[in-house]
Amino acid sequence: MNEKRMIHVPVINNYFPELCELTIPTIERWAKRIKAKVNIITTQRWPAWPILYEKMQVYFDGQNADWNILLDADILIRPDTIDPLYINIMPEQVAAKDSYHAHTQLKLDYAFYRDGRNIGLSTCTIITHRECHALWTPLNMGPKEACDKILIDRMIVDEYALSRNLARYGFSLTAPFNPNTDYDKIYHLGAFAQDKNKILDLAKKWRKQFWT
Repeated sequence: MNEKRMIHVPVINNYFPELCELTIPTIERWAKRIKAKVNIITTQRWPAWPILYEKMQVYFDGQNADWNILLDADILIRPDTIDPLYINIMPEQVAAKDSYHAHTQLKLDYAFYRDGRNIGLSTCTIITHRECHALWTPLNMGPKEACDKILIDRMIVDEYALSRNLARYGFSLTAPFNPNTDYDKIYHLGAFAQDKNKILDLAKKWRKQFWT
């Protein structure tokens, strides 16, 4: 099967280089295993928006790909991680590592109410086929209006955008891996607002456990 697969990793403003030295190689190794190209996003396209909105660059960078995979830069991937495409994820499905009840973190509008599922997407790991590429459509509103939709953390405008698009287009949602056996093979460190030394120690411990 001659497909174009892309893995997008936002690393903007020289984000946490000591951590990226540990995480990016695990992503690159997995990319090679599943025959995907790695796209490191380093340029800020929307400077008026919170930095996390730059994840929406997948809409442009991945428009010619058959599969797009968004991974946060604080993701570690075990060497034995399988290729989930066509196994756990079908082309008509959006895959997310985690989700939550949207109303707990976002102000809902007609798109959410019409959809009725009340799904909020955690965007540390998102996978889409070209059939669901509209998930990455940038918002048709300004940054102030979008940020006003965030109830808890005004930084997660990316989660608002992708969650709203999931509702707007009615895409089916699945998980990339079996939550009982493979959930932590793609391991999210959750480095935001955490002590950097503790995160680095955790990443080094994980690498030592699974990579040596």
